[in-house]
Amino acid sequence: MEYLISTASIQRSYERRTGRRAEVREIATLANGEREARQTFEDFGRDLGEALRDNCTIFQPDCIVLGGGIARSVRLFLPAAEKVMEGLPIRICISALGSYAPLIGAGVHWRNAYWR
Repeated sequence: MEYLISTASIQRSYERRTGRRAEVREIATLANGEREARQTFEDFGRDLGEALRDNCTIFQPDCIVLGGGIARSVRLFLPAAEKVMEGLPIRICISALGSYAPLIGAGVHWRNAYWR
């Protein structure tokens, strides 16, 4: 799954289309005017939607929260992911905490486990 839905997968897809290697942030910026960059994110969204559909319907979550750096590019891939998941009662939400979520989660865990 990591092969299909990761930073590296976006970079590979873009490089396959253009012959150029770029960071995801740069590809996202290029998506404003470059068809290949836009298509790279749309394919990523479709792959993400399929992975979520195939793996999360078993657990029946109400919401799947996306965070981290990739969430900054959500406008480029979320419509494709949502289209794949159409008809499922699962929402895709973006973390309000952004890239701070893991740090905050670790702090809360430490507080709950060790603070008395």
